Amino acid sequence: MKTCPTCNSQLEDSATFCAFCGSPQPASAPAPAPEEAAPQQAYAPQPDPGAQQQQYQQPYQQQYQQPTAYPPVADSNDHTAEYDPTDIANNKLYAIAVYLLGPIGIIIALLANKDSAFLQFHIKQSLRLTIAISIVAVLTFALSWTLLVPLAGSIFLCILGVIEIICFVNVCKGKAKDAPIVSSWNFLK
Repeated sequence: MKTCPTCNSQLEDSATFCAFCGSPQPASAPAPAPEEAAPQQAYAPQPDPGAQQQQYQQPYQQQYQQPTAYPPVADSNDHTAEYDPTDIANNKLYAIAVYLLGPIGIIIALLANKDSAFLQFHIKQSLRLTIAISIVAVLTFALSWTLLVPLAGSIFLCILGVIEIICFVNVCKGKAKDAPIVSSWNFLK
């Protein structure tokens, strides 16, 4: 076995490179006989391989272990901050009725409180959903003699039902978020 002159690790006699530090190794010379005394050399301290490894790992660990704080991303579809918290608290039940009862809930909400901005937002969302559901239902019924239109219509009605559930959950949380698909439609702005 021979010792690497750079990192003092033990290597095979036939190794040409150190497996730990990668430095090239001199060719193996036959070991001197015990009778022959090697010339005296001045003592030069060899670097500690563990300290050298720590030297390179420490900046790496500091760089990648620090948590990165990202600024919060504002949701452009969330309009909750635009409304008064007391308005939200007072009219949440009517906004829930808008999604649960459909057109009847819209009429109840309009009769209950016309001045609430939070309630108006959810009435518009529910009207968009109700109009979209009505259009899809009429087209599906009118073109029921084809095979693809009723299938596509029923899929789209299921998607609109999921959107209505999402809106219902948002209003239960006291949020005023735009509905995922129908909010891009420009009517009832």
